[in-house]
Amino acid sequence: MIYTLNVERFRPRGLSDRISSIFSPCRLSARIKKHHHISVLQLRYTAMRGKIRFGMIYPYLKGSSGVVLCDESTDLSGSRLTRFESDDFSAVMMTSFLRAALKDNPNKSGLRCAYYDPMGKRPEIAEQLLEFLPELTVVTEMPKYYEIFADSLMDEKGLSLTVSNDPQLLAERQLIVTSCAIDCEFPISSVSLVFSPSKPLVPCRFTLLWDYHVEAPYKFMRLRPDGLDEMYFLSALYSLGNAKELENLIPDRAGTGQDVFTKERVLHRLLPRRRTA
Repeated sequence: MIYTLNVERFRPRGLSDRISSIFSPCRLSARIKKHHHISVLQLRYTAMRGKIRFGMIYPYLKGSSGVVLCDESTDLSGSRLTRFESDDFSAVMMTSFLRAALKDNPNKSGLRCAYYDPMGKRPEIAEQLLEFLPELTVVTEMPKYYEIFADSLMDEKGLSLTVSNDPQLLAERQLIVTSCAIDCEFPISSVSLVFSPSKPLVPCRFTLLWDYHVEAPYKFMRLRPDGLDEMYFLSALYSLGNAKELENLIPDRAGTGQDVFTKERVLHRLLPRRRTA
């Protein structure tokens, strides 16, 4: 079961509404939607006054881990609830988007790319990208782990992977892919194009794409409660609902939070610029 929580603040329109809020401090409704093995319990809580009364919500989550899908602005402090967070699905969509773009890249031989995976969290991304790249340098804090992985790739698939623990190499790459959120300053050129599965935790001076958009089938989207971010909800279906068929989706665009890139725009950015006389 996947649990969603939508919290609304009651806005009284007159005296009768104000009196009603005194005797009824909150309203709570529950609704279950299903698709095959996936069940979503949608909780809608209207706070008539004061803080959220979590004691009203707990009975609906009996036997669960307390993980709920909710808006980032929902204050769960002081409760036994935890907001669902995962970038697993976003990492899959990032890789799918990049593979689709790189597949059509006419300048494969001139593209210099690096994959930043500090803790060896997602080595499969390196393998998937190498299918469309002439070379790839992995920058990691786990070089011995990746050296074993690189040897395996060469023996089994003939794919060449360079491994380094020097972050300075990132400054020399046109395309950089990360396995995690950017949480500190990096020696990355302002002209580099960077892809990440998560929103950055610090300001970036380079173009960082992290917000991916897909057109998901209606059978999944009908389970989503109004107001909940689509990619966030799909991430939960993928991670909590085991909806692995979502891996077959290919995003039609990627964003920085302010700007949007299609696959064509990404390729245009990566193509070498012609010198003018």
